[in-house]
Amino acid sequence: MKKKVISTLIGCIVLLTLVLTSFIGCLGGKGDPNTLTIWCQSSDLENIAKQYFAKEYPQYKLNVTVMPTQDLQKNIDLALSNGTNLPDVFAMEEAILNKYVNSGGIIDQTDLLTQAEKNKMYTSVLNQGKGDDGKIYGYAYQISPGAFYYRTDIAQAVWPSYTLEEIDEMIGESWDSLLDMAAQLKAASNKTIPLYPGTAASGVNSKVTPQSGITLVPGYDSMSRIFFSQIQSPWVVNNKLVINDNIAGGPDRTVTPNLFETAKYLVDNGYCNNNISTAENYLYDTPGFANSVSVNNNFGFFLPSWGIMTTIQPQVVINNKGNTQVPNTVGVWRCARSPIDFAYGGTWLGIPKKAKNIELAKKFAYYVATNDAFKRDYALNTMNFVNSPSIMQELANELPLYYADGVTPNPYVQKNEDNSTGFVLLGGQNHYKVLLDVAQTFQGNKLSRFDAVCNNEAIVWSGKYAFGADGTSGTNGLNVAIANMKAKILSQSPGLQS
Repeated sequence: MKKKVISTLIGCIVLLTLVLTSFIGCLGGKGDPNTLTIWCQSSDLENIAKQYFAKEYPQYKLNVTVMPTQDLQKNIDLALSNGTNLPDVFAMEEAILNKYVNSGGIIDQTDLLTQAEKNKMYTSVLNQGKGDDGKIYGYAYQISPGAFYYRTDIAQAVWPSYTLEEIDEMIGESWDSLLDMAAQLKAASNKTIPLYPGTAASGVNSKVTPQSGITLVPGYDSMSRIFFSQIQSPWVVNNKLVINDNIAGGPDRTVTPNLFETAKYLVDNGYCNNNISTAENYLYDTPGFANSVSVNNNFGFFLPSWGIMTTIQPQVVINNKGNTQVPNTVGVWRCARSPIDFAYGGTWLGIPKKAKNIELAKKFAYYVATNDAFKRDYALNTMNFVNSPSIMQELANELPLYYADGVTPNPYVQKNEDNSTGFVLLGGQNHYKVLLDVAQTFQGNKLSRFDAVCNNEAIVWSGKYAFGADGTSGTNGLNVAIANMKAKILSQSPGLQS
């Protein structure tokens, strides 16, 4: 009888041990050492993993999940809280970066790179990956200086006596100069815009007359990232919400330009497509953006460096696949410096403390942060701006017509009549020459852990104010909109004080 009891007890202990072992395994420990699990908010990091890292390290398996930023944040929060079902690496975009570098849930990567390797990066982006304790919790492979990308065929129709270089200067001269251009574009309602010679799809009339003038930008919030990039203080300081003057105009609402009044000015004057609510982000494949390209009545876009490949390039291709009613705009886009410099976005790589394959995660993070061959080819394939001053200076000087093997031609780069090289989409212009100057003066956006919520609510309520919605019309409309914005931010941010 005793033997039976003892045997039963031993069996229970073994079973309990197995259960505990399984549970502990879920909390972290070792997974398959040859499988790297990545969570990210766009296909960009997925492509980097599969097209670059996998070629360098074919022995590893990749398990990549792409999800919207909001879902990524929810899933990461849950996983870090429970310590289970964690990725080995996850993407931290700028709006959520500060939250995670100060979360206590990801590893310190300060010593992953040597000081010499850190010196090869942009200091501003390096500093953004630091927590409040001064340690580095993530490295970025890109820096995202912004500019204004516009249609040269529209520009030459509206300002026929100006060269493109002179139009660039008009755009970048001042905020008032840009808004003067918006008025001139709007007045061009009777202009016939000649499309780029030879690029119209078969059967398409090579000219189009906008019915309601040409809009400067697609949506009321198209300039929002400029204002977010230029705030004097983070949204949150000492756990208190700060409404910057360039967001709402200061205490007396007289500081200009500011986000709210700019949104209203664009809408009131018809300088944007009112039917396009860009909400959180107009930079992705939305019907609104597709229409703004295809109907030929939108002049340009304020975009970060990565925006040209994720915004303009896909739409140009999509709009011309089997669609004979849409003009081909390859080669008619151009980059001009914004009258107010800005940067938006970027991706830093976080590694959870309880990830199963921390060493493999470190190898991936190190590769992305330091491999110059990868950065160079990635820049050429995406027209993006990588986190390396020396590489970007090199590419600003000259874009290679061939990849590193010296044999494979780069389809995105062309040789111009003056023997210079530039991007095909930009008509032979090398936009790195413009973006390099912006990057060199960029000090880094001022971040807080509530940026995603604050930015979104600022966009939403500046839009409501622009359209006079939800009680925001009338002389007190701006104060109502700002009060509602603050209330919405506080309701979504536990512990944050007004």
